[in-house]
Parts: sequence; structure tokens; C-alpha cells
Amino acid sequence: MARSTRPVLVLLALCLAAPPAVAGWAFEMHGGVPWVPDRAVHVAQAGFPDLDIDARMRSEPHRMPFYYDFRLVRRSCDRGWALDFLHHKLILDNPPPDVQDLQFTHGYNMVSVQRLWTVSDFELMAGAGVVLTHTESTIRHRVFDEHQGLFGWGYYVSGPLAVVGAGRRLDLGERIYLSGEVRASWSHVRVDVVDGEASMTDWGVHFLAGAGVRF
Repeated sequence: MARSTRPVLVLLALCLAAPPAVAGWAFEMHGGVPWVPDRAVHVAQAGFPDLDIDARMRSEPHRMPFYYDFRLVRRSCDRGWALDFLHHKLILDNPPPDVQDLQFTHGYNMVSVQRLWTVSDFELMAGAGVVLTHTESTIRHRVFDEHQGLFGWGYYVSGPLAVVGAGRRLDLGERIYLSGEVRASWSHVRVDVVDGEASMTDWGVHFLAGAGVRF
């Protein structure tokens, strides 16, 4: 096991042994590590044959810009709602000769609204939303302009998202608590490249640990 994953797994274990947090508003911030499976990436570019890549991706969660998650939560009795933002990163690790670069290091960002249920002291979650991407790509030596999209910052709403998860919390006082969650995600995106687009379906598992504050 990589050393960088051990603090996350230890905090998850502590939270699994703890009682759930009380009702009210809270803000949570997490770090963590993702599991990133291989997937098929399809690239269509005008004037060239399509590319079908058996893609191996990496995430580099502990290199800038970091992998992180935050959410605003409202809990009441054994139910709740959350608005969540997960900054995920994906980098193509085995590009074919025609692909010089394909990555989402400024974000394969997962934005979701989540429904929460407390069951046997565990908090279960299911949600849906969108993926907000910032793509850095060079296909056949054609460099994609990153200064487009939303506000000219290179961000695009690129496809649908579904998430499910389970977690626990460990109270450190009336307002502060530790938080841990295991989350699975599914998404499908289409992103622009020069004179075309790339598309893929992403499955992943996210091991998250951090802290929350009630207000």
C-alpha cells in the first residue's frame, strides 16, 4: 500500500467505529485517493480517421492541483441533502502516437446534488449532477485553446454524473467532526479537441476523509 493512502484509510476506519453526527447545517472538506480503472476513449477529428484508445489513466491526487472534495449539507433526523463538488483529475498515461497530450488536471470536476439516509448508523448517499471539465489536449500536434468555455476559463459542462456512497462521522465536539466516505461514480463526457471531440465513460471509486463543521 502506498504511504500516501494510509492516512485516508486510517481516518476512514476511525469514522466507521463512530456514531453518526447530529442534525443541522454543516460544511465538509475532504481529501483522498481515487481508484481509476481503464476505459475506452474515442477521438473524432475532421479530416482524419477516428481514434479508439484502450486508455490507461492516472490521477496524481497529491500533486498540484490537488484532488479534493467539499460539500454543503443539511441533515434532519435520519434524512438529509447535500450539494457536493469533487475536484478529480485524469491524465492519459498511454497515448498513441497521434495523441501528444490528453488530460483533465484542472479538473474532471463532479458537481452533484445528493440525498442522504442514515441506516444502522451509516450514512448512505445517492446523487446526480454534471461533470465540469477543463481539458488540456494536443491531438496530431494541434493544441486545444484552453481560454474558451465558461467565462473564458476553459471549463465546459461535458456530461451527466451519478454517484452512490456510504460514510460515517466521528464527533470531536459540538461543532467539529471527522468524516469518511467511500463513493462510487459513473459519468459520460464529450469534450472538444481541435476540429473534433473526444468521448469516454468513466467509472471510479473515491476514498474520502476529512472534517466537517456545523453552523
